[in-house]
Amino acid sequence: MDNELRTFTVEEANRIIPDLTKLIRLLQAKQKQALDLEVQIDALELIAEQKSKKSVTELSRLVKAHHERVTEFYAVVDQIHQQGCLLKDINMGLIDFYSIMNGKVIYLCWRLGEEKVNFWHEVGQGYAFRHPLTMDPNDVQGGESASSEQ
Repeated sequence: MDNELRTFTVEEANRIIPDLTKLIRLLQAKQKQALDLEVQIDALELIAEQKSKKSVTELSRLVKAHHERVTEFYAVVDQIHQQGCLLKDINMGLIDFYSIMNGKVIYLCWRLGEEKVNFWHEVGQGYAFRHPLTMDPNDVQGGESASSEQ
């Protein structure tokens, strides 16, 4: 199956950082809400009287709310991916952007809290292998699509 792979220049990646910042913060909030509901569900299951109508009703309400938060969570993940970038770590707010540097496909790397993209790493390596962008940003190519097999 052929997929179009979006590549970014540093400037193109930096242009969507404000939107990504909002989306990641929203994603983190949805994750926290879902986890908080899981704790409530677990606690209710432990202390609820078996087959009590009140317990069953409350458990159903919590399970429904949890399902809604999880659905909303994945909708935000989809919004991030539709930007053409890759969500690597929710808690860190870590995003990678495909790019081309010196003819080689790399990741531009950005983390929530950073003002702009300042790092890159090789595909197949992660955050621990980030390198500062020290070359001319014009050496980093993007704005094109490359066909990839999956």
